[in-house]
Amino acid sequence: MFKLAAAALIAAIILCLAAGRRGSPHWLRFALASFGFFGVITAIFWIVSPAGTARTVSDDLAGGVLLLQIVQGRGAVVLPFGLAALFAAWTLPGRRSAAVLGPFAYNLIMSFEALRAQFTPLATPERWIYVGLHSLWAISLAIYCFGLDWRSGRKPPTVAVAIVPPLLGVTLFAAPSLLTGGNQSPMLLHAAHAFGASLIGLGAVSYGFWSGLSGMPGRVLCIMAALLLAAIAFASGYWMALVLALAWGLAHAARQGREAA
Repeated sequence: MFKLAAAALIAAIILCLAAGRRGSPHWLRFALASFGFFGVITAIFWIVSPAGTARTVSDDLAGGVLLLQIVQGRGAVVLPFGLAALFAAWTLPGRRSAAVLGPFAYNLIMSFEALRAQFTPLATPERWIYVGLHSLWAISLAIYCFGLDWRSGRKPPTVAVAIVPPLLGVTLFAAPSLLTGGNQSPMLLHAAHAFGASLIGLGAVSYGFWSGLSGMPGRVLCIMAALLLAAIAFASGYWMALVLALAWGLAHAARQGREAA
C-alpha cells in the first residue's frame, strides 16, 4: 500500500508539470492530483484484490466474504472520487466542480477514522502516514470547495435519492453490527466505517447534483458509482443492495435526461 501511495505522489508531480498554467495554485493542483491518483490506484486494487488489500492491513480475515464485499464496495465509490479529483486537478484554474465535495467529505471522515484505527489492534507506525495524508487532503479539498459558486436558481431539495447514501453511511458508523451480524473483528469494523465514509461522500456529490451545483462531472460520477455498486452487488448476490444502487443511479440518470431534453 505504501508503494501505491508513493506511485500516486510521483504521478501527481508529473501531472502538475504537464498541466502547469500561469497563475494556477500548484500546491492545490498537486493535492487534488495526489489524492486522485491514490484514489484510482487503490480503488482498483480494492475491487480486483480485496483479500490482498485486507491482508496488507491485518491477517485477520474473520469477516470472511462479507469483509471482501465491503472492501469492493468501498473501491466502487472511491474510484469515481479519484477520477473527479483528477478532473479538477487538470482543469484548474477553470470552473470548480462540486463533484469534489465527495472526496472532501470522504477524506475528512477518513482522517478521523484512520486516527481511531491507530488505537486498535490494527495500529502500526506506518499507518500514521495515512492519518497525515487524509488530513492534508481534507484541508486542501476544503479550500478547493470553498471557491465553489454556491449561488443557484434552485433551492436544494430534500429528496430521498440525495439522502440515501449518507443515511446508509451514518448507519455503518452508528450500528455496524446491523451489517456485520455482531462480528467484532477490528478489520471488519474498520472496513465498514471506511465504506460508510465513502457513502457519506457520495451523498455530498448527490446533494450537489440535486441542488444545481454540480455539472457534468458530478452527474457522471453519480451514475458511474451506482453502476459499479450494482455490478458488485449483482456478483455477490446482494439483491437489496443491487436494487438500491440501481434505483439511486436511475433517478440521477432520469433527471439528467430531463435537463438535457
